[in-house]
Amino acid sequence: MRLFTELGSQLEHGQDPTRLVREEIQPIFAGHLLLERYFYDSLEDVADDLVTDDPEVWRNFRDSMKAIARAVNRYLAEVTVGRLRGQEALDKHEQIMAALGKRISDEEERLYLIYERVLGGRAAVTAPREVRARALRVVS
Repeated sequence: MRLFTELGSQLEHGQDPTRLVREEIQPIFAGHLLLERYFYDSLEDVADDLVTDDPEVWRNFRDSMKAIARAVNRYLAEVTVGRLRGQEALDKHEQIMAALGKRISDEEERLYLIYERVLGGRAAVTAPREVRARALRVVS
């Protein structure tokens, strides 16, 4: 989110974001996608052992991330080759930020609670404070 915020700032100020996109955002985003793919594949392998109210939760989150990844990568490509400029680039940027924010919110609201139940407290170390509090109420 920090890098996408920086991208938005560069676009607002009429700067060329090509270096930021190619040298920072794309490599970090690609690495994140690889890790997330491995993570969801691993979760699907043990899905029957994980107690959730939605057995498809892992697949749904993985599919959602694939859709976001396609949109983000297409946007980054269009920005770096100059197909998107000015207000159009800023409008698309706002849409991307909203999708990423929703994704993070969905993970916090849904997945962190499952991690807490399944991992028996180990997930609480990395979950945000308000999510930990909510998860502890569910477990209690």
